Parts: sequence; structure tokens; C-alpha cells
Amino acid sequence: MELKIVRIASKYLFWFIAVLILTACARVETYTQRNPEWHGQPLNRVMVIGDFTSLVYRHYAEVQMCEYISDYSDTVCLQSLDYIFAGQDSSTALAATLSKEKVDGVIYISALARGTTTVDQPVVLNVMQWTPGFATAIGYGGPTTVDWANYSVKVYLPDGLAIWYANADASGNPNDTIEHSSYSIAKELVKDGVIFAGGGRHYKP
Repeated sequence: MELKIVRIASKYLFWFIAVLILTACARVETYTQRNPEWHGQPLNRVMVIGDFTSLVYRHYAEVQMCEYISDYSDTVCLQSLDYIFAGQDSSTALAATLSKEKVDGVIYISALARGTTTVDQPVVLNVMQWTPGFATAIGYGGPTTVDWANYSVKVYLPDGLAIWYANADASGNPNDTIEHSSYSIAKELVKDGVIFAGGGRHYKP
């Protein structure tokens, strides 16, 4: 019985340590600035446009941003790929779509830079005891290579006025950096009064 408890405890300790390491590799730092000359009300309908070479990442960025805006805001969020053919993006087509869909704000996302870096994770020792007098020790941590990316997010009105700007520095694999940046940006947009508070999670800054 005691051996079984030790094995179960060791199993959960392993997963706990793994989660800690993954969490440590996924960080986001966000810097935002609202245009002081803009005194308008929060936007009602926004369209997210991802400026990515990869159509896969563009789609993922637009989906993630709209999902988090829906979680934390009552502002309606539209994904540009649902309305604009990516093979023929043009300012004329965009202007016509914004007018037709009654969009009063555009959230423009682009990747400024990306790369990899090495970070030192704390070394944690996991000791697993199998029988009296016999145990296995496994260490986790040390130098770890992680991906990083810097994203630029700008919010424009249909007339071209930029009303909000942000940079998000994120670490992790590409999907993680997009998702975690979208989470932070959505909350900052609510906090700065660019979009309405509310949403499925009823976020209030």
C-alpha cells in the first residue's frame, strides 16, 4: 500500500514539474498606448486582420483574438478571412467590407520579430521509490531553448485614424505566443476603453 502511494505521488509530481516548466516558458509582456487625441466611445464592431506570411498563422491569430475579445468584451469581433479573400487583399475591398459590415474599428496584428533564446530553468529533483532501499532520481530543468516573438497590434478607425497601439513580447512555440498575446491584448483593449467590457467571462478592468 505504501509503495502504491509513493508511485502515485511520484506520477503527479512528474506532471506538476512538467507544467511548471511549460508555464515558465510561456510569458507575455505587453506595452500599450492609447491615442490621447481620441476621445470616442468603445467600439461596437471590430474586424481583426492578421498580417502573416503564413495563412495558417493568420487564421489562428484572428481566431484567437476574436475568441478572447468575446470572452472579455461585449464588442462584436469579426475575422477578416471570413469576409475578405486573402489572395486579393486590397484597401478598396477592405473599405467596402468595413462599410457593409458596419465595422467601426480594425485590429491589425503583425509579427515584428521572432527567434529563439536559451533560458535557465530551476533544477528540480524527483525521487521515485520503488521498493525499500531502491529509488530512481530524475532531475528536471537547466538550460532550455524556447521560441519568442514580438507582435505589433494597432487599432484603426475606418477613416484611418490610429487610436491604440501595443507591443506584446511572448515566449513559447508559435501557437502559444499568438494565443497568450491575444489573451493579454484583449484584456488591455478593455482596460483602455477601446472595446466594451463584458463578454462570456464578464471581465471588468
